[in-house]
Amino acid sequence: MCTGTSGEEMHVVDLYIDGDALASTRTTLENIREVLCGTTAVMASMPQDITGNEQLRAGLVTFGKEWEHGIDKLAEAAGNGAEGLALIAEGFADLDGGLADVLRSGGGGDSGPVPEVL
Repeated sequence: MCTGTSGEEMHVVDLYIDGDALASTRTTLENIREVLCGTTAVMASMPQDITGNEQLRAGLVTFGKEWEHGIDKLAEAAGNGAEGLALIAEGFADLDGGLADVLRSGGGGDSGPVPEVL
C-alpha cells in the first residue's frame, strides 16, 4: 500500500485490458454492421411487384420500410460500438507505451501523485 499526501492509505490497483478480447469484440461488431447493411440493401433491391396481391404488396412495403429503419439503427449502433472500442484500444496502447517509456528511462520524474488520465 501507498500513503497519500494527507497520510491516508491508498491501494494500488492493477489494470488489465485483454487486447485480444477487445479486438475480437470490435471485429464482431463490425461484422454485425456489415451483415445488417447488406440485409437492408437486399430488401431495398426487391421489386415492389413481387406479389400479385395489392394488399399483401402494400403490407410488405410498409414492413420493409419499418424493418429497414430498425436495421439501420442497429447497424449504426454496432458501428459506433466498434469505433468506440477502437478508440479505447488506441488509448490504452498509447498509455501503455508511455508508461513503458517512463519505466525504461528510470522514472525520471518526481515522486508526486500520478496524474489522472481521462
